Order: sequence, then structure tokens, then C-alpha cells
Amino acid sequence: MVTKTYMILFSTFWLLFILSFIPSGKVESIKQAESIYQYVMIVSVVCGVAFVPIVGKLADNVNPKIMLPSACLVRMSSCVGFYFIEDPNSYFSYFISIMLVLGTLLEGVCNDAVLFRNADREIRGVIFGTSTAFGFTGQFIFSLVGGYLFDELGPKYPFMLVGACDFTLFVLTLLLGSCGVIQNDIAQRKLREE
Repeated sequence: MVTKTYMILFSTFWLLFILSFIPSGKVESIKQAESIYQYVMIVSVVCGVAFVPIVGKLADNVNPKIMLPSACLVRMSSCVGFYFIEDPNSYFSYFISIMLVLGTLLEGVCNDAVLFRNADREIRGVIFGTSTAFGFTGQFIFSLVGGYLFDELGPKYPFMLVGACDFTLFVLTLLLGSCGVIQNDIAQRKLREE
């Protein structure tokens, strides 16, 4: 549910965040805001595309007890970084935006890798369908709660909400890893094969 919030975060709240700088004069018009959003998304997506194979390799080779909390920590940190953006056209803004995309990719690939590596072949479709349903549910809830936070508290707070959810996931994955629920399934499978 938390990982899939990126659909709403990227498509709605990110542009609204940039538009919120119009009254301060740091963004002069809606056209400039759209232009900044396009540049940020292009740079972020190009970096993301270059990074995806590395993320996949990491998800395959690094213990999920390490990868899952690390992924949550990267995206949480980038969401918190939005609180400190003073100018959406600054290098800091671009850096935070790229980190948000990379953290989201890292989180999504790691979650999917763990989910599918541990699923029996006969029920992978059901697991994928259930995962997708929870993702849509998360998007729906985030749209409502994020919209409320945006209207009542300000444009940075939907990002803070996702950061808080990622922090919760970070703690949860650390606890599940230390309890043995999240395991290095590849190493265990190789031991069984031997």
C-alpha cells in the first residue's frame, strides 16, 4: 500500500508542490511550474532507468533483511528532504527529486522481488492480484489523506505522510528481519538444492 503511493505522489502532489511557489515569486507562472515539473521528471526518470538494472541486481544478491529497510530509508529521507526545499528549480530540489524516484524504484523492486521469490508458482497470479489491489487501496487512501493534508497544512505534508509511512515500513522490516520472517531465501534455496 505504501510503495504504490508514488503514482499519486508523482502525478498530483509533486506538481501541486511546485505550483505552491507561485505566490512567493520563486515560480512565476503555471507554465514555468509545468516546465520545472517536466525537467525534474525527465532527469529523475533518466536516472531511474539507468539505475533499475542495478536495483534488480542488488535485490537478487543482497539479503532482503538489509535491502528492504535500506530501500525504505532512502525514500523516507527523500520525502523528508521535500520539507527543506526553498526553490523548486534549485539543484537541491533536483537532487531530492532524483532520490525520491530512486528510492521509490528501490522500494518497489525489492518488495516485488521478495514477494515473487517466496511465492509458489501456482499462486503467483493471486499474490500479484492481491498486491495490486492493496496498491490501489493505498493510492485511494493516500489521495484522500494527502489532499486533506495539502489543503489544511500545506504542500509539503503529503510528502511527510509518505516519509512517515516509509519510516514505519523501515521499522517493521527491521523487526521482521530480526525475527527471521524476512530471510535470505536465495541462500536457503541453494542449501536445500545441495
